[in-house]
Amino acid sequence: MARHMAHEYPDKVAQVITMASPYRLPTAATIEPLFNLVAPRFSKEIDFLRVAQPLPVPAMSIYTRQDGIVAWESCSEESSLSREIDSPHTTIARHPDALRAVALRLHEARFGHP
Repeated sequence: MARHMAHEYPDKVAQVITMASPYRLPTAATIEPLFNLVAPRFSKEIDFLRVAQPLPVPAMSIYTRQDGIVAWESCSEESSLSREIDSPHTTIARHPDALRAVALRLHEARFGHP
């Protein structure tokens, strides 16, 4: 959703930070059958191919190779800042390294590089 909003309203979105969020399909993960099942119910206004395109705003993706839910390869791209965290999917949002990466990125966006 954040990536969609950044494409739609780049003047209102300062940056996008994602955690263990696949935005390039196919996700090649354990949840892909579920995605395919519910995909027809998604809003027609969300263009999933565009969501995978580079953003018009700064972006950072945080991912883990230990995910087990989503394919980590679908959670990052070369044109964005990416941070690999050593954590399972279910705890990445509270992992100290992930929180540190978010805090540092927010600080850099506001005050420049440390």
